[in-house]
Amino acid sequence: TMVIKVENKIFALLSIDKPGFINLKYHSLLIPELLEQYQAIRPGYHMNKNHWITVCYNDGSLSASFIQSLIDISYSLIVQSLPKRIRLRLHAICKMIPYQSEEYISAMALRNEILKYPLGLHCTEKDIAEDLHDIHIIASTEDLVIGCLILKEIDKTKVKMRQVAVSPKFQGMGLGKDMVDFAEQIAIHMHYSTMELHARIESASFYDSLLYTRIGNEFIEVNIPHIKMYKNL
Repeated sequence: TMVIKVENKIFALLSIDKPGFINLKYHSLLIPELLEQYQAIRPGYHMNKNHWITVCYNDGSLSASFIQSLIDISYSLIVQSLPKRIRLRLHAICKMIPYQSEEYISAMALRNEILKYPLGLHCTEKDIAEDLHDIHIIASTEDLVIGCLILKEIDKTKVKMRQVAVSPKFQGMGLGKDMVDFAEQIAIHMHYSTMELHARIESASFYDSLLYTRIGNEFIEVNIPHIKMYKNL
């Protein structure tokens, strides 16, 4: 059986030994009506029959769009049972934003909160001026900026990733990886072949996991240890 999950919770089970059957969660109060209306839908096989159904999807009586809607409903029911911060994370999107837009201002506040204030620093007018020609990327959900990073051109083949920050409520949930993946695709689209960064030592293992390579020895930047890293795109 192929088990399909969202945030480690099952929303579909697909039969492999007997192709043609899929178990899905459904609205409990509506299951009796669904069973009565469709012969290809049965009580959930080996599941709690008050909450699950088994769909015979290859007998030709159910349209592809209807089967898709059943899968969507099962997914939605599981997502709705997750904690709010995880639900927000699942609906987060990564995108490029204009310099000095409202979202840029929100990203600047996040940079201050995560990267600057703990070191007794803050973003200055010089920092803002240096951002002018850079590529600004954020992760947002429900109009809330929850992550940001900046790409700065080094030369026509190299770009530097800097100022990577994720809101504390969304750390450890994969959002940083999503932003880096998105930034890499943007860099490739803009014909850069190498991504570089100066990683704080405590963050270097995160970039190790994303296949970045460490270069040289540790060095001090903004009064804390860093290591230079790169990845060929």
